Formats: sequence, structure tokens, C-alpha cells
Amino acid sequence: MRRASTRAELRDTELGYSLWIDDEQELWLSGLTAADLSESGVAVEAELEHQAQEVYGYLALLLREPGLNLQDVTRVVEYVTPEALPEYPELAELRRGLFGKWPPVTSTVVVPRLLRAGALIQVEAVATRRGSAPVVTPRAVDTQGRALARRVGDFMYLSTQLPVQPTGGAVVAPGDVGGQSRQIFENAAEVLRAEGLTLPDVVKIVSFATPAASANYGQTREVRGTYLAPRYAASTALFQPQTEHPDALVQVDFIASAAPKVVVNPGWTRYEGLAYVPAIKSGNQLFVSGFGSLNGTTGAVEHVGDLVAQTRNVYEKILRVVETAGGTAANVVKLQEYVVPRAMPWYAEVAPLRREHFGTPPPAGTAIVCEALVQPEMLIEVDAWVVL
Repeated sequence: MRRASTRAELRDTELGYSLWIDDEQELWLSGLTAADLSESGVAVEAELEHQAQEVYGYLALLLREPGLNLQDVTRVVEYVTPEALPEYPELAELRRGLFGKWPPVTSTVVVPRLLRAGALIQVEAVATRRGSAPVVTPRAVDTQGRALARRVGDFMYLSTQLPVQPTGGAVVAPGDVGGQSRQIFENAAEVLRAEGLTLPDVVKIVSFATPAASANYGQTREVRGTYLAPRYAASTALFQPQTEHPDALVQVDFIASAAPKVVVNPGWTRYEGLAYVPAIKSGNQLFVSGFGSLNGTTGAVEHVGDLVAQTRNVYEKILRVVETAGGTAANVVKLQEYVVPRAMPWYAEVAPLRREHFGTPPPAGTAIVCEALVQPEMLIEVDAWVVL
């Protein structure tokens, strides 16, 4: 069922991703930078706003070919480098001009660096043909021109949740990982209530933490268990240099579903006692946890020091979960691959594995340099988006 247009197939990156994948309901686009638009492969414009204008302009152009436009975009992820973060608030006017009163939800992720030389921002997006609108709450759109949440069919996507007071914007519980995590889940619960949903309806969370949170990171698991048990969600977790707010130690992205949740586990016993599950099947999607090269029984990291072997192990795990849910490799529409800095010199070597495991055209995808992963021996963690 996975299809890429001829143009997308011709523009597969050297990393082995399709530029986009069209599943007839959604269009899944790979991450784009201003450097991708340059003949030299280097971002020419030195200012963040100019690079963002170029990227969103190209995104609008790409959307026209399958008959979509920027108003059909439901969710974007903006990966921003630390040096560009002081300029980041300047993108608010750009978003208002591009999206008007229908902005997408936005996940803002600070990364140590981007793969393309000179790039300050990378944008990936999902657009829909099913119709969508921002969820109506007292704070439907924030001061940065980002929707707080959007509903697409049974699914509700939330913008990045920070540990801030809903009205004042001040960070709560400074220095307290557990306290900040609780505030995030309380904030998410308030947004979900606007659509008649609750935290047990959450099917996927992606948690980002700063290095300062690492010593007490276990507190985030306790909070997740408190708010989600016993109907756990799929989960991905990693470390980033900082968050959008300088005092926030953690941030979380949430996806919830009004459709029934079905846990999918091929039989891996390591998930017993954990506050998340390998995957959740809900509606026509399979929400998959981020996978590292971990033993399914003991949780120990396998293939220590070998990025290619770890990636092969991860792809095999993704496909096993997909097949357990009744799908095939063709149902994988997008990959987000989080790679630690020390493994980047070998990252290009994993590109052939994508075609080997996922076929042609390969999924859309984004490669992200992360600060660290939860287990230090892990070199890569992969998030897969699956439409059944």
C-alpha cells in the first residue's frame, strides 16, 4: 500500500529515504533543510528565518503535486540547532503568514547539529486528505502560531508539551524531573478533555530530556506509570542538548485515539513491568515504540559498538511487530532515526539496509543526531510510523 510519486522515487536521498510517501489518506514527508535545496548541499542563508522560509516554500511546492496545500498539514517537527534557538521566536510571524488560522501542531526538538552543513532547521511534515482543524480550547493556538492540538479522524495530535503553567507560561518545579513530568501530563490531560479524551486514550508518547535530567530520569517512568496504567502507550525516549524553554528538563509529544487500543507484543518478556508496550494498534495505524538493539528477554544491548548490526537488529524488530499486527514491510510509511554523535561516521552504511528490509520505494524518513539515548551502549533508536 506504500506509494511514492515518480518524483519522490527519483529524489531518494543518499540516506535511502523517499522524499514522501502517499498512503491515499496522508502524505508523509521526509525532513527537509535549506541545504537540501542547494546545488552544493550546503545551506546558503545564514539566518534561521530565511532558511525556514526556503524550507516551507519547498514544502508548499511539494504538496501541490498530490493536490494538497499547507492548510492540509496537520503536524510538523522542527529540528533546531542550539545556535539558532535565540532566533526561533522570530518564526511566529512566518507560521501565521503560511498557515493563517489553521496552523499544524508542532514539535520543537533541539538537536546538537543537523546532518547538512550550515543547516539551522530541518522540517518534516504530515498532511491529510481527511480534513482536520485545531482543537478548540481557550489556548487553541499559542503565541508562536502553533496549534495546541489537532484532530484527524479518531486521532488527536498534541504539540510539544512543556512543564509550564497553562496560563502564565512559567516553568514549574525547577530542577525537579518528576515534578516537571507531572505538570506535562496534567497539561496534556487538559487538552485531551476538550475532545472528550483522557490520558488512558494516549497511544504514543515521545519524551525528550536534557542531560541535566539524566541522573533522575527514572522519575519520568514512574510518572508515566501513574498517569497511564494499566492502559500503557507505545513510547520513545532520548536526550537532547536542551529544550525550547531554558528551565525545562523534559518535554513530551502525545498522540491519543478515540478508537480502541490493542497492545501488540510478539512475545518479548522484557516489557513485563515496564510502563510502556512495544506497539499499540488503534484504528488504521500501528503506533510503535522506539526500538534499539535490545534483547527481547533481558533488555541487554546487543551488537555493542556496531551501528550497522544494531540497525539491522532494530529493523528486524520493527518488522516483527508489524507482522504480528497483520501488516508487512509495505505498511511502514516513515522512519525517524535517532543516532548518537559518535556513530554518525558510519551512518551512511545503513542506507542499503532500508531497501533490504522495507523494499522499494523505501519509507520517508528523517535522520536526527541526538545528544544520547537512554542506554549508553545504544547507537541508534528508530521510530516507525505504520499504516495498516
